[in-house]
Amino acid sequence: MYLLDTNIFLESAKRYYALDIAPKFWEKLHVLFDSKIISSIQRVKDEIKSDHHGLSTWIKENAKYFSTTASNDSLVTVSKYIESLKTTDAQKSHFLSHADIYISVCSSFQSEFNNCNWWKIQSYFW
Repeated sequence: MYLLDTNIFLESAKRYYALDIAPKFWEKLHVLFDSKIISSIQRVKDEIKSDHHGLSTWIKENAKYFSTTASNDSLVTVSKYIESLKTTDAQKSHFLSHADIYISVCSSFQSEFNNCNWWKIQSYFW
């Protein structure tokens, strides 16, 4: 299963796959969500709600696809790891305040998302 972050939705809607230009792209997302090939999380839905590219309506209509959540214990573990990295406080704060940490936690601590690579989190900072 692939866990989608906010940017896949925002960049798709803003660039080449606007809802009114490429409806087949968005229909394919429905198929992939329903087939459990892709998933996303509540925090991604929250980040997209304020978008002005027609996504807020799409998100409301498809809220069921954004239900995965992270446990508090898992969030603490990942937060401690991020805090231990040798990078700026501003970069750490940015990472911890967006959906990125929740994506990391869900992908690494929940059984259906168990293929997290920590180097991907580290590469975010460099």
